[in-house]
Amino acid sequence: ILYNTTDDTMPFSHTHTQIPFEQFIDITAEEAVIKMFEAASVWNEGLLKVVLRNMSLRQMEKTYKGCQLLEHEPSFKSGLYNGVFIKCKLQMADGSIKKVVVAMRNDNSAKAWVADGGL
Repeated sequence: ILYNTTDDTMPFSHTHTQIPFEQFIDITAEEAVIKMFEAASVWNEGLLKVVLRNMSLRQMEKTYKGCQLLEHEPSFKSGLYNGVFIKCKLQMADGSIKKVVVAMRNDNSAKAWVADGGL
């Protein structure tokens, strides 16, 4: 996973109707994480291809499909990273509990939140 980089090869456009990036704009990082894990619980690929745009959806699906976000802490900054980190507690589809620290950033052209690491 590369940090402090932005992949703007997938253009964000306010007129593009197939990629629902709007749902990740003008919200907090915490709200974006909640939306991301709600989408993962039912594997809503339309939303996930936006927020997980820098990651392999096939790989993420193997781990996170069917998970539930149990709790999260407020976002925090650390070091020179351009985004924020959010500690999350998940219940995985198999019932196990997993703790992750999700890196989120919104420094792309549309200011849409994307997951950048920690998953």
